Amino acid sequence: MSRNYLQPPLIEALCEFQFSSENWDWTIPGLVYQKIGERYPTKRQMKMVEFELQAKSSEISPRVRGDADRMQFLTTNESELVQVGQNMLAINFLQPYPKWRIFRSRIAEMFDMYKDIAHPAAIKRIGLRYINKIEIPASVFDLSEYFNVQPKLPDQMPSNFGSVFMRTEVPYGPNAGLLILTFASNPSEKPDNSSFILDLDFATFGEHGCQFENYFEWIEKAHEFVETAFESCITDQARSLFREE
Repeated sequence: MSRNYLQPPLIEALCEFQFSSENWDWTIPGLVYQKIGERYPTKRQMKMVEFELQAKSSEISPRVRGDADRMQFLTTNESELVQVGQNMLAINFLQPYPKWRIFRSRIAEMFDMYKDIAHPAAIKRIGLRYINKIEIPASVFDLSEYFNVQPKLPDQMPSNFGSVFMRTEVPYGPNAGLLILTFASNPSEKPDNSSFILDLDFATFGEHGCQFENYFEWIEKAHEFVETAFESCITDQARSLFREE
């Protein structure tokens, strides 16, 4: 059973599709805007820069591979947006996040609209991602009081952490997907607080993508996995900060 919080830590939820297509062109974002511009009147063009690590002698350094444009269409209050790029569609909700049924309905609506306009050949990847910002009202405390996920140090080292960054990939089976869990310290706006990001990104795994006819079923299952992962990462003391209903 899902838990409901009056002050949930979620700061962004998004669902991103990557498609394969031989017919994609830059008239497609304009056609999408014609369909959704009344709801998403604000337009932005974004530059997406990709990096790769290149080994030169004993050094590893980032190198810019190129850039790709995407268009963002936002609601007036900028709490919801749709992004369209080359063979890519993303649906984002910022705070305040609505119920899952609303997000799920928006995903289906935008997917069907994009499919009718762009006529993609297949789905290459789907990702359902939830980014949480958790504020702890203390500057010194034991991480285990609030989190079940944390780095483990050898007994010979001090057990306290100055800052934290960990990333773990958890396969859920070849036909289910891959959970990418990132847990990291984050600068807090309040001097006596500590802040953490808990980022849960569940995606189709490798070549085992989804077909058009069962993508919605996959998204429902992905949401269940992400919700379970979130609750398993936090303690009751953390939940008390979110004011469970």
